[in-house]
Amino acid sequence: MTMRYARGVDACALCHDPAGRTLLVPAGEGRWTLPGGAVRHGEHPADAVVRWVGEQTGESVSVVRPRQVVTEIDEAPGERIHRDQIVFDVAANATVLAADSWFSADVTGGLDLTPVARDALGFGSAVADRDQAETITWSATPGQSSTRRQRFAAYGFATDTLDNILLTLIAKGYPGAGRWHLPGGGTDFGETAEAGLRREIVEETGQHGEIGPLVSVSHRHQPSVVGPERLAMDWHGIRVVFQVRVAVPSTPVVMDGGGSTAAAAWFPLARAAELPLTEVALEMVTAARPS
Repeated sequence: MTMRYARGVDACALCHDPAGRTLLVPAGEGRWTLPGGAVRHGEHPADAVVRWVGEQTGESVSVVRPRQVVTEIDEAPGERIHRDQIVFDVAANATVLAADSWFSADVTGGLDLTPVARDALGFGSAVADRDQAETITWSATPGQSSTRRQRFAAYGFATDTLDNILLTLIAKGYPGAGRWHLPGGGTDFGETAEAGLRREIVEETGQHGEIGPLVSVSHRHQPSVVGPERLAMDWHGIRVVFQVRVAVPSTPVVMDGGGSTAAAAWFPLARAAELPLTEVALEMVTAARPS
């Protein structure tokens, strides 16, 4: 039997009302899960989660903050699907409409919950923090092709004990060449966001960091960009950024030569703000600077 591999990115909502009840939706076969679903091509994950909550429950919500990324591997005969599920804390905007979708804490613990719901509610991890991922060629998500791709990537806002910031220089021939970027990149099949980021930081800088909380989720849609095969692509990048602490910093060394990283270095925050930065690096450096 030929095995089919696929990947997708979901946006999910963790919503509590003033009474502490949790908003859940049916997941089939008697199971319950967080409201949410697939992020459309070109859609910001924060917009996707608001859309899904409205479609599934009738509730109007606002995103409060990104909470975590839960990686889940769905397996069926002849198929394995890797899902990176971005969980957002959201707040209901108006009067509760879907009364039968709200569950008190004493009830929630007794429900048959999906892995992402269990993880977000603190009942256990969905997938172990895998350091070893599968090296495979996976197909695009449904509706995509070799010229239309959605990519999930994890980056780190990494600091040392003196609050210097770790940045990487994009090599010639790659989008953003000559700009300084956050360490990180695309995760491999079967690899959690945290494990992928840990691997990328070592490969690009030689540093070993402790992965902290999720601090930012963004995206970039480029309907016509030249891809690695020098062909035009409709490219949608979804980026999550984690706080990273490097307790024992050293002189950065690019371990994986010949790739998209030309150099890596530590910079004081004020100096980093003066560099030519990528969009996501500028966002994080600006947010970290005193107002």
